[in-house]
Amino acid sequence: MNDPDDIIGRNAIVASLEKRWAATNQEMFLAAVILNPFYRHEPFSAIVEFNNASIGALIGRVYMQIFRSKTAPDEVLISLRDYLNGTGPFEGTLQAELAMETRNAHNERRDLDPDKIFNAYSFGNHDMPLFQLARRVLSITSNSASLELKARTRDEHQDQRKRDELRKRFLAQGTQYHFDNQPQLSETPLIITPESNTPAPVPTLRTSDLIQSSSIPHAMDAPSNNPPRNTFRDLIHQHMNQAAIASIDQEDDEFPEGPISHEPRGSFLKMPLAQIFDFEKSYWKNLIEEKVNRTFNEELELFQMLDLDGDGNDLGADVDEATADILSR
Repeated sequence: MNDPDDIIGRNAIVASLEKRWAATNQEMFLAAVILNPFYRHEPFSAIVEFNNASIGALIGRVYMQIFRSKTAPDEVLISLRDYLNGTGPFEGTLQAELAMETRNAHNERRDLDPDKIFNAYSFGNHDMPLFQLARRVLSITSNSASLELKARTRDEHQDQRKRDELRKRFLAQGTQYHFDNQPQLSETPLIITPESNTPAPVPTLRTSDLIQSSSIPHAMDAPSNNPPRNTFRDLIHQHMNQAAIASIDQEDDEFPEGPISHEPRGSFLKMPLAQIFDFEKSYWKNLIEEKVNRTFNEELELFQMLDLDGDGNDLGADVDEATADILSR
């Protein structure tokens, strides 16, 4: 791209992709590329992170993450090595299956379907363990956008629920604290004089009485056997801890986990897309050329079909002589 406007747009798109990529579970999406028979390890750069041993470690961590196991079975890792190198059960058959599916997809005008390849190596309805993992990974990553939206909505719902619960508890605690500290009203009955049916006059207090009463300790200063009340700070910490360990509803437990739900396990270091994929490889050039040619051929077929349907072009109809004679009258 030599046009300055194109360069600005390209840089903006790449920056947006890198930002989104940095926030994902990269191992899960890399595994989706590796376990897709039409890609495998071809698109990646020739760096140590994508040699056969590193790919085996990556797939092993993804297996443990999906199936909640402590280790990945040796059967999966051995099948993965044969799958990458085209040996063992894949020798001489994988390329043939890929070529046949490519032809069928072209003739049927549909996208390539990895599921067709998985079925070719199944024993009836039973998949080999490697392709069981592949189906799970591809199903997760293909639904990642909707899962991300649902996960964000679920988290917002949980946060709002916890805030409402904290607000109710604080209001209840504040109301109880307010009423507990109200001064007690005197229970002395009102004295009514029989002569006038009017309340008795309030006795006058002298200065000496006030001085004498001030020397008596106040009831609030007197020691009490009741335990000291929690401070407001203690109440906040208490409710925050309770909210942090609150149980999640059953509907949240049944929510499917997507590739953004957990950080990848192991020592895999996140890398930018520009480092992961080597776009100078012949693989990418051939892929782009193939897609361009396919698009051009499809547009040409559509143009020819529309052109034949234009004015002055009679496609004709396959009819017998009797029908043609009737139609011509």
